[in-house]
Amino acid sequence: MTAPSRHDRQHPISERIDQRNEFQRDRDRILYSEAFRRLQGVTQVVSADEGWVVHNRLTHSLKVAQVARRIAERILDENPDPTLLENLGGLDPEVCEAAGLAHDLGHPPFGHVAEEALQLLTEDSGHFEGNAQTFRILTKIEPHSSSYRGLNLTRATLAAVTKYPMARTRSGGPPNSKYGYYSQSEADEFTFAHALFEPGDRFKSLEAEIMDFADDITFAIHDTEDFYRAGLIPLNELGSDLASVLTPEALRLKEDIDRRWRKRPSPAVFEDKHLDALKMVLDPLRMSSSYSGLQEERIDIKKAASHLISDWIRRGINLNPDYTKGQRRVVFDSRIPLQIKMLKELVWTYVIDRPSLALQQAGYRRIIKVLFYFFLKNLKRGELRAIPLQFHGLIADRDMGKESNHRIAADIICSLTDNQALILYRRITGSDPGGILRGAI
Repeated sequence: MTAPSRHDRQHPISERIDQRNEFQRDRDRILYSEAFRRLQGVTQVVSADEGWVVHNRLTHSLKVAQVARRIAERILDENPDPTLLENLGGLDPEVCEAAGLAHDLGHPPFGHVAEEALQLLTEDSGHFEGNAQTFRILTKIEPHSSSYRGLNLTRATLAAVTKYPMARTRSGGPPNSKYGYYSQSEADEFTFAHALFEPGDRFKSLEAEIMDFADDITFAIHDTEDFYRAGLIPLNELGSDLASVLTPEALRLKEDIDRRWRKRPSPAVFEDKHLDALKMVLDPLRMSSSYSGLQEERIDIKKAASHLISDWIRRGINLNPDYTKGQRRVVFDSRIPLQIKMLKELVWTYVIDRPSLALQQAGYRRIIKVLFYFFLKNLKRGELRAIPLQFHGLIADRDMGKESNHRIAADIICSLTDNQALILYRRITGSDPGGILRGAI
C-alpha cells in the first residue's frame, strides 16, 4: 500500500496542463472560488458600511495569506535542513498562503455574533463552528467539478486549514467549543487529510500553526489600526516610553482589562507580564494626535503597524528543534502572544464593549434566527422554491443521516453576505418585500 503523500487528492485529476505544482493549484482554486469572493461582503468586527474604510473578511484573509507566506519563507531560509522539515510534516509557502486565503470561508454574515447564534440554533442537531464550516465548504459545498463535491484539495492544504484537528466531543466533560470538522458529514475527508500524521495526533500541522499565528497577528494589528482611524481607540493618549509610568488613559485601559478578566467564569488577574506586554505594544503605537485623516497620521499608523508585523514575523514562531511525535511542532517567543493578546484587549475595551455595538449585534442575532428558521421550515416541507438554486443539487444528493436540514440551513446562511442576509430578512418579515424582477439572492 502506497504511503500517504502531501500531494494526494481524494479524487484523481487529469494530467497537468500548465506549469503549476499541486500546491499552487490549491491556492488558485481557493482564490477563484465563489466562497472566497463572498468574503468582501462579510463583516470582520463592524460593517464596512459604517462610513470609513475598515477590514472585511476578504481583506483580512488576503493579509493572513501574505503574513503566513512570509513566515514560511523566513523559516525555510533559516532552516535549510530538509530532514527536520520532513520530520515536522513538511513546509511549503504555497500551502501556508492557501490556508490563509481559506481560513475564514465558513464564517456567516455579521461576524462572530452570528456564529454564536448558529451554535445555539444547532445545539441539538450537530452544532455549528466556523472552522468546521470552512472545512465543509472546501470539501463538500464549493463547486469545481461535476465528478465530485468540493475543491478536491491536497492533503497538505486541507490539514493546513484545520486549526483544530478534532471533532466536537462530549467525552470527559463539556463539549469543546472549537473543532475542525463535523463528524456526521466530513469524517472521511478529515481522515483523508490527516492520514499524514500519527493516529490520535491532536496537534496542528506545521503549516496550520503558521497560518493560525498569522491570523492572530493580522487581526490584532488591523483592528487596532481600523479603530484608531475611526476615532474609537485613542492611541495618542495611550502610548508612553517603556521606562515611564502609564498615561492616565493607559492606566484606565489596564484597570478595565483586569476588571473584565476577574469577571470571567475562570477568573484571571492582570499580572506584571501583562503590563510589560501592554507597554511593548503601546510604545511603537504612540500617535501624536487623534486621527483626522492627514497624510502624516496615515503614514504614522502604517509605520507603527509595519514595525509590529515585521517584528512578530521575524521572532514570533520557529520550528521545534527537539520535536518528537506527540509534541507541538513549533515554539513561540513567549512575549509576543502576550503582546498580541493586549491588542485584542484594547479592541475589547474601546470597541466590542460599546453599548452601540451590543445593540447592533442583538439585531444581527435576530436576523440570523429568522433566516435559519425560514430555511429550516422550507427544507422540512420540501419547498425548494424558497431555497437558493445553488443548494438544490446538494439537497437532492445528500445522505439525510449525515447532512440534516439544520446543517443545510446553516450552509445557506453561510453562503450569504451581510447585505444579502439583510435583504432576505426584510423580504421574509415583510418590512421590504421587494419585487420579483429585482433579481435573486
